[in-house]
Amino acid sequence: MESVKAARTRTSGRDWRQGSALSLLCLIVVCACAAPSATLSRDNPKDVLLMASTIGPIDAGIVAALEDAYFSKTGVLVRHAGAGTGAALEMTKRGGFDLVMVHARALEDKFVADGFGVDRRDIMYNDFVILGPAADPARIRGERKATQALAKIANAQALFVTRGDNSGTHVKEM
Repeated sequence: MESVKAARTRTSGRDWRQGSALSLLCLIVVCACAAPSATLSRDNPKDVLLMASTIGPIDAGIVAALEDAYFSKTGVLVRHAGAGTGAALEMTKRGGFDLVMVHARALEDKFVADGFGVDRRDIMYNDFVILGPAADPARIRGERKATQALAKIANAQALFVTRGDNSGTHVKEM
């Protein structure tokens, strides 16, 4: 299992800097959660936060659900852009985003150590599913840990196809 994380970033020039993570619990903790006034709307929010996220949580509808819940609770609108982990972190380093939700621990730790992130949190996890030929040349059938299955594939020098895009999935594969 691999965790998906969110981090508050230091690169944003925004005054609102209390955001930290994008899960319902973490979003509620992000700022003092005063109820929005009746005059607030998506066209007239209290503030706007920008988040870079990996594609999986966007495609699964998780990001939209969190954005809606956060707006309902705070009056702060969250907008997002989707990219692989490497690209999302690079976009955030350039200062265009307040939050980042990614899943590659080594890249996240470097992001924080380099001073771009200030509050890294685990907020969810995903499972790796490895598909292969029925002949199972690397003998990974039944392997419970993706890291061990990937090591067996490498040791067997079995054919393996990856996106190779520095995404969280690709980093985990290496």
